[in-house]
Amino acid sequence: MIEKRFAGRAKINQNFNSMNIEIRARKYWLAIIFGIVWMGGWLWSETFAISLVFNLNTPLLIKPFILLWLIIWTLGGMLIGHWILWQLIGREVINIKEGIFTLEQSIKGIGPKEMYEINSIKNIDLNRVEDSDFWENNTPESMFGHSGGKIKFDYGTETITFAKEINEAEAKMILEELRNNSNLRERNFV
Repeated sequence: MIEKRFAGRAKINQNFNSMNIEIRARKYWLAIIFGIVWMGGWLWSETFAISLVFNLNTPLLIKPFILLWLIIWTLGGMLIGHWILWQLIGREVINIKEGIFTLEQSIKGIGPKEMYEINSIKNIDLNRVEDSDFWENNTPESMFGHSGGKIKFDYGTETITFAKEINEAEAKMILEELRNNSNLRERNFV
């Protein structure tokens, strides 16, 4: 049986003076389902702890411990909630327009955005990093799509990586599209 050709995660739109590349987050469905079930248990525990804090029959010495636990539990729930949203609707957006190279990691437009002056960008090339799956490389940065990157460039004394959720073949395709973009010059690739 012949394998279907993988269309990739990147969606590339370009016109005469701008380019927009949108890369959907890689989805780990088993982990997403587990996270959603965990959030159900989290919600039950959160509401139970809140009821204990406001219950007049709860001993006064226990309330500070419950309050501290509640703060930590809430932060953990927010982290897992963010991770689930990243998995479901997260996007890495690369935008090149009017001399500015913008990298954004967002959930429906909300997230960090970094802007770089194109004239200061050098050595755009593939970043040779190993592909890994969720279970092999589950650092917090990689789980939220904020580490590594298959394409890199030098900006001053810093090396910037992007295109984190794609494989090497798709990175080569994007690199070729970048080479053909009118905003970038040969000096950006050397």
